[in-house]
Amino acid sequence: MANVDAQDEEAEEVPCLLLNCSRTMMVRVQIHQILSVDLHEETFTLEFDAFFRWQDPRLRNWQTRLWLPESSTLKGQKTCKSHGRCLCKRGRGVCSGLPFVEGIFREAKDSYIKVDGCDEEMVDAYIAKEEPNFEDFGNVFGEKSSLVSFSKLMEEPLVLTEHQRLTNGTVGEVILFRKMRATFKENMELKHFPLDRQLLQFAITASVPSSIMVLEVDEKFKSICRVDQIAEYVVDKEQQKESTLTKKKTTGNAAGKEYSQLKATVHLERKPGKYFVNIVVMLYLLIFASFGTFMIDVDSPGDRISIIITFVLTIMALKYVINDQLPGKDYQTWLDLYLLSSYIFLIVPAVELLILKAVCPSSDFQEVESAHDKVQFLDMMFAYILFGVWNAFHIVLLVLYSCNSTCLHQDWEEVRKQQDDKECDSCWLTESGGCERVLFETALSLWQMCDGLDYRVFSCADSDNESSSST
Repeated sequence: MANVDAQDEEAEEVPCLLLNCSRTMMVRVQIHQILSVDLHEETFTLEFDAFFRWQDPRLRNWQTRLWLPESSTLKGQKTCKSHGRCLCKRGRGVCSGLPFVEGIFREAKDSYIKVDGCDEEMVDAYIAKEEPNFEDFGNVFGEKSSLVSFSKLMEEPLVLTEHQRLTNGTVGEVILFRKMRATFKENMELKHFPLDRQLLQFAITASVPSSIMVLEVDEKFKSICRVDQIAEYVVDKEQQKESTLTKKKTTGNAAGKEYSQLKATVHLERKPGKYFVNIVVMLYLLIFASFGTFMIDVDSPGDRISIIITFVLTIMALKYVINDQLPGKDYQTWLDLYLLSSYIFLIVPAVELLILKAVCPSSDFQEVESAHDKVQFLDMMFAYILFGVWNAFHIVLLVLYSCNSTCLHQDWEEVRKQQDDKECDSCWLTESGGCERVLFETALSLWQMCDGLDYRVFSCADSDNESSSST
């Protein structure tokens, strides 16, 4: 008996919204700010609006009360002085007989209301609108359980503001709006750094299987990203048009159940100017200055080697500074490869000097002046060739960058393949809200066992056909 009571208590936690609303929930997002992108921690922080739209059959033909200004000419007006539920009395303590209408409200580009016995009229303005007590109909986001969760969250998102409203009383359409600030984890792809492109992504996941509720991208109102650029990045608006919010393909988990998922994406392209000026130009000038070592006579190898070591230590210090700003990766970035090439161009003259000293010992060209002149000639020719290669390498890079070549700029499709979330859907328990799915499934099963009914969420179009088959 105690077990049955415990089952009843746990089953009551299932919100009524889950059992009565439409099977499909339409979702859209508006991204207003990218507050930060942390390369070292591989996280990003967004401020965005999330809209959830669905139909609840219990709210069909709902009578909504609109409080009107005294200048309103809508038909079917009444006054709160004679019909109770006074609005104006709350503020001033005296009822001034504020007019209102009560009917089926519909929100489109303009607002409309249909009062019993009158035609539908457009509402130019209203003071206040009474909403249903949505807590009686179930919540999308609850303290203990939610129908929807966000993946890749680093911490609980901060809800800045939230409201829920009935937008179409004819069909019972409801919209839930949430303005949030949240920090997400992302696997940054830095192989092309500092010419890299990043996809900042997070998923909106249903906490119940797709057989109960499906999340769909709201095509009626487009999801958009209002950010054009931030300190170090620019948003690719062409890519952003159709991919701010997309349907994500999912596979069944270990239990064979699928959970509907939508993916929000921001396409960022780094502005490399800071790195070109502070690192590439600096390294170019350092290597350029290092060619001055060839002016030192080959008979003084110690002086040459000491200057080369000084340049190497300078570049090593720069390398440590760069590594502190980037996350640990199992591959070399393009900036790492450029630093490596700088090392090579510094070390090669030292190797060349050792070869010359080995082939032509100093005693030889003290005795034979012509041999000494030959070594000096070979040394200068090597310097000219190395200097030409170093400058030609930079000219090619400059031309490719100026022409926006795909050799330097990674294609977005390649970025998607490399940065796409490859985690198995069966690991959804580790994501935010994963445990809530277990609670929902358990509570649903207990609900069915206790009541002996096959409760399911179904769409309004199929309700008449399927109600007869329910037991």
